[in-house]
Amino acid sequence: MVKIVFYKGNLEKFIKFNGTGSSVSNWFYINRVLASSWPTLVGGPYGYFSIDG
Repeated sequence: MVKIVFYKGNLEKFIKFNGTGSSVSNWFYINRVLASSWPTLVGGPYGYFSIDG
């Protein structure tokens, strides 16, 4: 599992990814998201999701 965490003050937001069999560039794909503190991220509509920005 790969977990990325964002902090702002006492607030913590996270995204957990399935890192099994991933590479340095494809672990951040939306289809690898296992859980998130953003309720609409998993299975929700999104305009753009990329590590490249």
